[in-house]
Amino acid sequence: EIIEKEQPDIILLDVMMPKVDGYQTIKLIKENENLKETKVIFLSAKGKASDVEKGLQLGADKYLLKPFSVKKLVSEVNELLG
Repeated sequence: EIIEKEQPDIILLDVMMPKVDGYQTIKLIKENENLKETKVIFLSAKGKASDVEKGLQLGADKYLLKPFSVKKLVSEVNELLG
């Protein structure tokens, strides 16, 4: 509800979250006509190739592994928002 109301340009998501995980969250975002173009970056400790692949297949624009460099994150955000 908050995401739809605010309609941010970019969303940072973790895969492991309470109640609804990041994979379920991105599905909801990408299924919403008003949000489907919203950029999404996963920040996660789940670093198996299958985890990264799943996140990207669900529509994430980037998948960064924890621990991540703030400099790298800022660079990726700037690139996506161009």
